[in-house]
Amino acid sequence: MDVQEMKRLYVEEGKSLVNVGKEAGISAYFVRKALVGIGVRILPEGVGKGLPPVDHMDIRRLYEGGMSQGAIGERVGRCGSNIGQILRRQGVRGRSPQERFSGTYSVHTRKRVKQRHHARASVDGRIDEPAAIIEALTGRQIGTEHPIHHVNGDRQDNRPDNFVVCEDTAYHFLLHYRARALRESGNANYVKCEICLAWTPPGNPGLTRIRCNNPARRRFYHKACNREVGRKWKQKQRKNSNPESTKV
Repeated sequence: MDVQEMKRLYVEEGKSLVNVGKEAGISAYFVRKALVGIGVRILPEGVGKGLPPVDHMDIRRLYEGGMSQGAIGERVGRCGSNIGQILRRQGVRGRSPQERFSGTYSVHTRKRVKQRHHARASVDGRIDEPAAIIEALTGRQIGTEHPIHHVNGDRQDNRPDNFVVCEDTAYHFLLHYRARALRESGNANYVKCEICLAWTPPGNPGLTRIRCNNPARRRFYHKACNREVGRKWKQKQRKNSNPESTKV
């Protein structure tokens, strides 16, 4: 494929550099180089792909303000995965499952300390301030396998008595689960039915725990709720298989 055909695909048909490269059998880098060589203006990201252009700094500001990637995508007309790519290019760390679960995450309030050779150091050579404070008090380095939990749920509160060094991720998840149970039901020992979303005492004989590969997850359901779901599913299957015999 000659460079004029690449120009036609890129300019007239609005195809991306990647798609033009696939048709030409070359990488997007060489497509860009060939188009720039003949004076073709390469459009900013989002333009020419059928996607609206976005302000990357505005996306970062919204994410640091607490919005999810999916919510930002709906606002600017992009998908959540594309928002995640834009944030990663700016060096913004994504939220962990525990942070999403607790709802106490805020990027711009997380204080960072520069320790380039630390085991917890990110790409920019920094670690979270809680880890630096605990290590300075104990004189021991905390590995990445030990999450640091904030007792009051406020990640801005970095007082030493507000930290709990967890033995593993499962224990950290358990602390957040119990905190949520206490906040929503008034009892930290209660568990939540995944079907009716009601908090129930763990000793309830009508409660069953769901087996899953991740032992850190605490998933339960009521037997009555599960039977009701099964009954509705069977009723729907009978209706779809023989609609004429369905009683109104």
